[in-house]
Amino acid sequence: MFASRPVWSSAVFVGENPLQRAWKLPTEKPKILMNTKGLKLASDAVHTIADPFVFTANDGNDLYLFAEEQRRRRPGRIRAWHILDDLAVTDMGELNFGEGHLSYPFVIEHRDSIFIIPETSSLDCLAGQGEVALYRFVKFPTCVEKVAILLRGPYVDSSIFIAGGYFYLFTFLDGDGLLFVSEQIEGALRPASRQSNLH
Repeated sequence: MFASRPVWSSAVFVGENPLQRAWKLPTEKPKILMNTKGLKLASDAVHTIADPFVFTANDGNDLYLFAEEQRRRRPGRIRAWHILDDLAVTDMGELNFGEGHLSYPFVIEHRDSIFIIPETSSLDCLAGQGEVALYRFVKFPTCVEKVAILLRGPYVDSSIFIAGGYFYLFTFLDGDGLLFVSEQIEGALRPASRQSNLH
């Protein structure tokens, strides 16, 4: 008997800017954009769409969704969708990362370039070692090139925050939350201490 595994779908809530007021869950139901519920008979059917990351491009005029898509007996892949004003969804395709399980796509823009950090910590990726790698989009939203390896190891849920001229990388290793800091987005990371100039 197979152990039960979580199955995820993704939805979009439309409402006020949560940064302008205290955030609370909307009362209306979300519009489910990609629904994986129900019986899937195809051998390669998508059973999970997880770790959604919303990104705006072209000065906020275009909305994109990046998420892990996983099919039966296949590793997770990162896929991009373009979301229109009427919430119609256009599938833009899979990102060209290469082999291995991928999840948690974190996207960030810096100095006219758009970057993405996928999670690559699973045991079937990179011989179980994993890495936190920074990729640059050479053709948005599906064509990327690796520009730096920020950390080596099975880190998960890595995200970058820019403040005060510093790049802060938040990540997790063996369940522990960690914070690194650098003066450049491409790396030279060092652990952030309590004495760091956190702004």
